[in-house]
Amino acid sequence: MVGKKDTVKKPSPPSLTEEKPISLDPLFGVPTQRIYPRDFELGELKPMDPVVQDVLVIAEEFFTRIQQGRSLIELLHPEYRWFLEEELKPWQGKSIPLQDIRVGKVSESSSGVMEIPFRVLHEGNRFTGSMLLEKKETQWYVADFSLDWSVIDSKEKERFDPFKE
Repeated sequence: MVGKKDTVKKPSPPSLTEEKPISLDPLFGVPTQRIYPRDFELGELKPMDPVVQDVLVIAEEFFTRIQQGRSLIELLHPEYRWFLEEELKPWQGKSIPLQDIRVGKVSESSSGVMEIPFRVLHEGNRFTGSMLLEKKETQWYVADFSLDWSVIDSKEKERFDPFKE
């Protein structure tokens, strides 16, 4: 028989402000929590700015044409077209199968140029770059871009390193 004084106290549930300790793999002592990519960020969902949306449509068309081996001339800024065509000449007419394209946060400079950082996966390799878009009259054009073309041409697979930034 249990009296009033002998009742068992129940432990209080942990508060929401307490952080869970990192659980370690018993064999190796390595953290077993999921490690997210460096650019993983969730925030408040907001409607997309129409200007950013227009710029992203041009960037998407740029990568679609690269994958299909189609001409990019219409997307290139008329003032810088000759320079950009020279950089694209080795890849002109060749389709490049890109596995995945991740686009970062679009930023605008004080002069109105939009910058889009991106990460591309291609046959086990990945590379990062950025694209600058400038508006001329009513149309957005690719004014400059940086791609590591040597990674696309490389047949060597990248070794996964979880501690690499």
